[in-house]
Amino acid sequence: MARFWVCVAGAGFFLAFLVLHSRFCGSPVLRNFTFAVSWRTEKILYRLDVGWPKHPEYFTGTTFCVAVDSLNGLVYIGQRGDNIPKILVFTEDGYFLRAWNYTVDTPHGIFAASTLYEQSVWITDVGSGMYSNIY
Repeated sequence: MARFWVCVAGAGFFLAFLVLHSRFCGSPVLRNFTFAVSWRTEKILYRLDVGWPKHPEYFTGTTFCVAVDSLNGLVYIGQRGDNIPKILVFTEDGYFLRAWNYTVDTPHGIFAASTLYEQSVWITDVGSGMYSNIY
């Protein structure tokens, strides 16, 4: 545990040195280091597809969470409301496959993780259902 705090203190001293060096020496090191945002890109990552899904009448509740299983080409959508299917499963092209309405009360988050050999969908349920919390 002591090593952890030594590393934290060392990192803090290093950052303080960079700030002071940049401030008093006019060095652009910190400016370039801190504000080089690598995730900002001009490439458009998403686009609106007004034809997706093919049958929007399945959306009868409030859409609350979405997960994409790109390996199997599936889109999982969690919605909230009374007397509605809580989880909808679509193909990437927008065709409805199935709905889950059991054991999920109030979906809050959803995550799809698949390998070549198995599919796994994790759902966070904040309601009072039988398996509330995480599946």
